[in-house]
Amino acid sequence: MIGEVKLSKVELNRDGLKPVRMLQVVITEDDDAQDIELYQPAGEDGNPPAGARFFIVDAGRSWKIGIAADDGTPPAADLLPGEKEFYSNSGGVRVARIRLKVDGSIEIDGAAGNAMLTIGPDTSFSFENPFGSFTMDATGKLDVNGGTFTVDP
Repeated sequence: MIGEVKLSKVELNRDGLKPVRMLQVVITEDDDAQDIELYQPAGEDGNPPAGARFFIVDAGRSWKIGIAADDGTPPAADLLPGEKEFYSNSGGVRVARIRLKVDGSIEIDGAAGNAMLTIGPDTSFSFENPFGSFTMDATGKLDVNGGTFTVDP
């Protein structure tokens, strides 16, 4: 079944043993709001925005869990097969993201594209923002706004 998130809160699970993220969702009618526990992959934590749609599973007598979400943000058209992207969302727009690329590099993009840190598969890294950029390659060569320096190990 599919439900739409109305609000999210952290409270004790149904056994009262540990804090979990609970979602108030509407499954059929606006007056049919139900609390469900959100299950997320280990190592990930997210707070879905109101309006996000969830796939909900019956997990036993009067216990439902949310296991998959769609926040309405359009998918990244440039995401290659095998790549993974994590992002924050504000009003259906990606605000910050981390992309794990198939070449082994990692892109960290903050402020909606205004600042980008890239870590290359060869241990190189670069940073760009509206004020300039720097790049350090795997040999220790540092390029800052077009000026090149060599860093001795």
